[in-house]
Amino acid sequence: MTITINERVVMRMLNAAARLYEDLPVERPAEAKEFRQALDMVIAIIEARPVHRAAAGIDPVIDQPTLKMIPGKARSIKRKSPISAGTLSGSSSAKTLEREIA
Repeated sequence: MTITINERVVMRMLNAAARLYEDLPVERPAEAKEFRQALDMVIAIIEARPVHRAAAGIDPVIDQPTLKMIPGKARSIKRKSPISAGTLSGSSSAKTLEREIA
């Protein structure tokens, strides 16, 4: 038996959460290790699901609802470059800032 698409999505989301958690400031030295251990336990539960289905004789293709497809395509995120992000020539906020500095 294999992991279903929905289970794979959940595991990817959990791994993404772990990567985002690593970016948080450290509050306790052992906190990151504890978080990862707890996350690994949750992932192990998901990885065990195919074994439980096999023991119960459940076929995930028949017994699990399918993912709903949403028409359209992914949108790209447009970000300003570091050079153009700081320069706002001619805008009212730049003029206000110039007055406050002067």
